Amino acid sequence: MISTVISYCSLDQRFIHAVIEEAKKFSHDITLVCFDHLLNGSPDNVSDVLDIPGVKTIVLPFDRSRPSRYLHSLLRWEGAQHAQSEWILFLDADEILDGDGFKSWLDTNQSWDFDFSTFDCYWYFRDPKYQATTKEHAGLLMRRGQLDSTVHFAEGERWAYIWRPNVRVRNNITDHQGQPLMHHYSWVRTQQEMLAKVGGWGHKHDKDWATLINEEFSREFNGTDFVHGYTYVNVENYYNINIKL
Repeated sequence: MISTVISYCSLDQRFIHAVIEEAKKFSHDITLVCFDHLLNGSPDNVSDVLDIPGVKTIVLPFDRSRPSRYLHSLLRWEGAQHAQSEWILFLDADEILDGDGFKSWLDTNQSWDFDFSTFDCYWYFRDPKYQATTKEHAGLLMRRGQLDSTVHFAEGERWAYIWRPNVRVRNNITDHQGQPLMHHYSWVRTQQEMLAKVGGWGHKHDKDWATLINEEFSREFNGTDFVHGYTYVNVENYYNINIKL
């Protein structure tokens, strides 16, 4: 069985119920972990996730003295302490896993000769109808016995587990037709939501995000993004995931 740990803040409110409903299809238990403040230091309103049936919600006090990457890892670590199963799945609240497809994979997969695995992933930008032609990986499924605080709080966050040499990793789980099981909506946001996103996250110094975002919304979508430079296809009405701006 799978214990699912979801990292949440209200900036991902539009995605969280879809994430949870899909996770319920295969999870033994679900823990949602959040802070009482956003990473930019402003108070967060998480009242909408406090009483979701079948979900244990944990609200942690925000420590502004800690860097964003540490705080990301702290949410996952705290959630893992409440996991009841041998396997833990770490999801961000904008990562929607195809619950039926993953349950089918779980029911038919006979080989668990790995300790960590990621999921092949569709990536979206600006609007949920715009899907990148380049696929990524998202989510981390790991054996509970592999939890290690030294690794867990490393700079690479959850990916630090699989970047080490000589670990048993199965990368990019797909469905039985070889198609991605994960949908990542990290940059499916309005202009103001994008600006709020980059205000406190761990990559805030990587680029001049505010300038890039403002330029993006000064025009219609031009078929590429300023994050990775991917190209896109329009998949409107193709996937039965109700995400709207």
